[in-house]
Amino acid sequence: MENDNQSDAQENECDTIIKNGTVMDGTGQSSDEADVGIRNGYIYQVGCLDEANAANMKSV
Repeated sequence: MENDNQSDAQENECDTIIKNGTVMDGTGQSSDEADVGIRNGYIYQVGCLDEANAANMKSV
C-alpha cells in the first residue's frame, strides 16, 4: 500500500506555484501578470497554471 504523502508528491507537477505574480523578462518590455511554477528549485512553468498541482500554493 502506498503512503498518501508519496502519492501526492508524485501527482504534483510543481513543488510550488506562485499565483498572480509580476513577471519581467529583463528585456525592458513591460511586465505581465502570470503564475510561476517551481520544480526542484528552478522555474518550470510560467503562465496560467489553474489546472496545475503543487505541494505549496502562494498567492501574491
